[in-house]
Amino acid sequence: MMMFSVDYEVSGQPAAEGYVWVIERAHGEAAKVRVALKNKGNLVAPPMTKGWRPEDAPFHCHLEDLRGNRVSESIEMPVTGG
Repeated sequence: MMMFSVDYEVSGQPAAEGYVWVIERAHGEAAKVRVALKNKGNLVAPPMTKGWRPEDAPFHCHLEDLRGNRVSESIEMPVTGG
């Protein structure tokens, strides 16, 4: 099982309708999680259980609006724990 979290801070006012948090892996489909943002906080994705493994690294994530337009830079998410 893989779990992902990221701390964030928004410049400006977050959109009331929310966003989609896209988590990408080196191979395989990306996960998309609908999220609501505050001015700052922590996002935690539901556990990834089907086909997600540490060997799928590197993992990257970014935010999209509900129309699929990217609204943030992509960041790398390191593999930790074990």
